[in-house]
Amino acid sequence: LVPILFLVFALPIPPVLLGAVIFPIQLATAALAGGVLNAIGVQSIVQGDQILRPENTFIVIETCSGVKTVITLSMLTVLLIDLFERRGWHAAILLALTPIVAFLTNGLRVVTLVLNPHSSIHSIHNLQGIAMLLVGLTGIYLIDGLLERLLGSRKPSAEAGDYGLAESSPV
Repeated sequence: LVPILFLVFALPIPPVLLGAVIFPIQLATAALAGGVLNAIGVQSIVQGDQILRPENTFIVIETCSGVKTVITLSMLTVLLIDLFERRGWHAAILLALTPIVAFLTNGLRVVTLVLNPHSSIHSIHNLQGIAMLLVGLTGIYLIDGLLERLLGSRKPSAEAGDYGLAESSPV
């Protein structure tokens, strides 16, 4: 199943669908980033996909919309589900929460790009993207641990500390 899911992620998204999806996500990402900036005391105004600050203007362009973050984080979540052998509701909830985590992570990325005076340097911009993917994956991992506790999806032998060793009698 994992290779089939990866083939689905490898398929290009039809341009009409991509265009219909990207613009609303751009607007939502700009609104989220503007809200976070104002909440932390950084004066900004959001107009459409633009974040206006007294110093300069930032535009949330198509590549910063977060669609690729959703796809990449979804692929990593599929790997996590396979690696930790998650099944049923646990896997379904994790997959359902992945786009939300990716959106929030991408919003945080936009905030860091606005706050970083060197974000126009291409390599720094890319490095922030990689760092935010790690933040998103960490978020998915923490949600996975929480689901494991709430749903009791851990294998009983792992909870009991059974590592295949025979019990010894006390001396």
